[in-house]
Order: sequence, then C-alpha cells, then structure tokens
Amino acid sequence: MRFSGRSGKLKPWPGIIGENTIAGLRFVSDYVSLIAEVDLSRVSDKRRDPYKVTRLLQSLARNISTEATLTAIGSLP
Repeated sequence: MRFSGRSGKLKPWPGIIGENTIAGLRFVSDYVSLIAEVDLSRVSDKRRDPYKVTRLLQSLARNISTEATLTAIGSLP
C-alpha cells in the first residue's frame, strides 16, 4: 500500500511515520476499506459484502481487549 504524504509523492507504508494525525487516520481508513472491498474476497474466492466486512472489523476492534461472545460481535450498535 502506498501513501501520499505532505509532499504529494507516493511512499510505501513506512512513509506514514512522522506524518500528522489526519494523514495517519486517512491511511488506516483507506487500508481498512481496501481489505473490505478487495482483499478478503480475493483470499476467499467468494464475493463479500464490503459493508458487512467493515462492520465485522469494527465489532472486532471494539472487543479487542475483552472476551466477547459471537452474539456481541454480531450485534450492531
């Protein structure tokens, strides 16, 4: 994955180090979108709904430091 920093030049991911918070958040958001829209379907050879994949990733992130049931992971806030 490449990131366009303040200079506008494309850099590989380590180039995000030293950038501002907004640039970092944009990079991470774009990365998660890429996983949801492309990567997961490519790995599983089955088309996945990007919205549902994003929701699953959000739920897993919410419960990352706790033990969560499958029901809690599947619930929408």
